[in-house]
Amino acid sequence: MQAGSRLPRITILYPEDKMTKRKKTVVCLCAALGILAAAFVAYVLFFALSARALPGTKIGNVSVTGMTRAQICAELEKSAQTEKVTFSGEGIRQTQATLADMGYTLDARKTADLAFASGRSPIRYLTGLFTSDTTAPLLVADAEKTQRFADKIIVSTVKDRVREPAVSAVNGKFTVTEGKPGRGVDPQDIEAGARKLAAAQKSLSFPLQVKEINPQRQAQEFSRAANEANRLLSAEVRLRVGEDTISPTKEEKIPWVSINQKDVSFNRDKVKEWISAKTSEISHGSTKGVRAVDKDGVVIRIIKKAVPEVHVTNSDEVVKIIIEQLEKNNGATAEVKTKTGELQWEDRIIETSPDGKQLAYQPTAGEKWIDVNLSTFKMTAYEGTTVVRGPITVVTGTNRTPTAEGTFKIWHKTAKQDMRGTGPDGTPYLTKDVPWNMFFKGSYAIHGAPWWHSWGFQASHGCVNTPVPHAKWLYDWAPQGTTVVVHH
Repeated sequence: MQAGSRLPRITILYPEDKMTKRKKTVVCLCAALGILAAAFVAYVLFFALSARALPGTKIGNVSVTGMTRAQICAELEKSAQTEKVTFSGEGIRQTQATLADMGYTLDARKTADLAFASGRSPIRYLTGLFTSDTTAPLLVADAEKTQRFADKIIVSTVKDRVREPAVSAVNGKFTVTEGKPGRGVDPQDIEAGARKLAAAQKSLSFPLQVKEINPQRQAQEFSRAANEANRLLSAEVRLRVGEDTISPTKEEKIPWVSINQKDVSFNRDKVKEWISAKTSEISHGSTKGVRAVDKDGVVIRIIKKAVPEVHVTNSDEVVKIIIEQLEKNNGATAEVKTKTGELQWEDRIIETSPDGKQLAYQPTAGEKWIDVNLSTFKMTAYEGTTVVRGPITVVTGTNRTPTAEGTFKIWHKTAKQDMRGTGPDGTPYLTKDVPWNMFFKGSYAIHGAPWWHSWGFQASHGCVNTPVPHAKWLYDWAPQGTTVVVHH
């Protein structure tokens, strides 16, 4: 070699260098896998510890990924209450309905539980990233309500409708009415609409059609209900009210029996209505009485009878007893308990005549009353012991048709009416437009008599015939309830 010339560079590859490169590749792969594993663990821990629905979890058509049970329940309940399906079609009255309107209840809690139960297997944490797991909303059906809804949405022009068997009361007895095929909406079509609405969780339209269908149930299914209802009707019920015992008729008991599809029960409100009606005669408020007393407080007479308050104290208990006994056996007896209040009185001191004269009646201060003296044919109006009108000369009944004697109260008044009856010889009579009538005993009355031009004798059919101006004044002055004393 010449001086200053360079030697060629020779690189020698040893086996150890090849291994180093492979190690780097392996390390990178391991690191990537570790990161993925860590991410997967974090993903698993997040959904496991936070109790949230896994990716790919759906209820119906709606994804609930990442939602808690409470959130899922809230969303399901909200959609069940607010979202509606619109039914339409030939023979169908266009109707918007929620699940409840159609007779369905969405069990949000159980639906959420099913979604979580199916989405918590170990493999689901992995497959949930790539596939869906769908849970159908759980609906609880009320078949009778669905049937009523199906009947309601049919337009009135549809004839020959399907008729379902039913239990009804006829002539005091429950019987089963046979169903018959006819035109109607199949409840299964309503169910399909309800399930579609529950799955979508948003309002939608659903076509329906009226078609020939059979009754959904058989008449024999209702036989047990009819027999049980008739057993309840035939059971003896005794309600002891004071000294009386009252029993309802079968017709009165029919409203007590409630039949829901094939289940028979008592309608507590109807039982209570009957009990309240039967005890109403002894349940009442108080009436304050009025007594006439002398100056020493001694009661001379009762002007108005006092009535104490009486009310039933155990209505709810009686209803409970009757229903429990009827459900256990074939009869029921219950006693009504009452509470009676104190008598309330207003005492009025009787007045003494200013001249010391004995009157036919002992009035209280200011009390209005009418004195009719059959011996003198005189009628006088008093307020207390003070004369305010009269004496008025009148015509009274004959010996064959005498005016009734005694102490009475005006019970009815009419400004004008026809008077009719039969005379002592059997001849009927009719006097039209008799004015200012005040009846004090049955048909006996004080009234105007425009047909008389003289007074002071016996000639009437028993009434107190009075000059019209005086009759009008008395009619305006004396209220119903005014005392009338007729005497000799």
